[in-house]
Amino acid sequence: MKILAHPLSVGGYITYLLDDTGRPLVAEMKDTQQEIVDASVALAKKYNVNRAQYVEDYSATSRKSKWKIKINT
Repeated sequence: MKILAHPLSVGGYITYLLDDTGRPLVAEMKDTQQEIVDASVALAKKYNVNRAQYVEDYSATSRKSKWKIKINT
């Protein structure tokens, strides 16, 4: 499983918990980038996930660069 976060086209952000096939299991909408980091940390602890990324594009098939979200705090 992994966590993926990105901005929404209408504003705000969304954080997904994805299973190994890429299917979303949990999705949470957030207002700020700090909230997506906090949500990623909480999801990582709850579901024992060690991979989280942020991509600066709302397209699911984006080719833009992705950044690792630090979740080991």
